[in-house]
Amino acid sequence: MGSEIGNYNWKDLSSIPKEHMVPHFPLKESNGLPRIVMPEDVHEEGMRLWETALIAQFVGRIPNFSAFQKAINLMWGDGKEFELRPAGKNLFVIVFDN
Repeated sequence: MGSEIGNYNWKDLSSIPKEHMVPHFPLKESNGLPRIVMPEDVHEEGMRLWETALIAQFVGRIPNFSAFQKAINLMWGDGKEFELRPAGKNLFVIVFDN
């Protein structure tokens, strides 16, 4: 398994600058299943980036921002500032300030 087919490496197609590239962690096999093992520091950084975030999916009509903010304030307390980022159809990432 991997990103190579024949002698062609698909990673060579990327025009993304190296400093913006996501690190590549090769697949390893464990009990017959493919696994990706990442270094602990990468795992910790990912955890730190997402520790104040929440994924929300709305079923049906999406509420307006004011109604949504009121619901957030009821659940997590008044004055809690947050950013609502669209992430797909009816899917949002809510990022709270620390």
